[in-house]
Amino acid sequence: MAEGKAKNKGHENLIPFSKRSKEEARESGRKGGKKSGQSRALKKTLTESLKELCTPEEINEMNRRLLMMAKHGNLKAYELIRDGLGEKPTDKVEITGNINIADTLKAARERARAAKEKAAGQEPPGGDDG
Repeated sequence: MAEGKAKNKGHENLIPFSKRSKEEARESGRKGGKKSGQSRALKKTLTESLKELCTPEEINEMNRRLLMMAKHGNLKAYELIRDGLGEKPTDKVEITGNINIADTLKAARERARAAKEKAAGQEPPGGDDG
């Protein structure tokens, strides 16, 4: 039993966003947005620095070596080339179908309410047919 507690150590104080106030959720989202912006700025800075530090000849040599690595079976080199050419596959999933979310949620809420009423010893509305 001590092992189970060790696995969850540090997670007891985590509060899901659904249980937080709007202000707390907004503040957390704001912090995440700031970090995302900082990360993008750093990436841009690194890219600009590399362009300044490398001559066009050096960049061509790196590209030639990367191409040779890809030709010799280096998958990571191939992926870098592919992505650099703008051929990276999209990372999105398409879901198709006729699902009415509003009706699904309404039915789930009704089932949950009926289960609560049944647990409390009450008969849900419309449950008496006779």
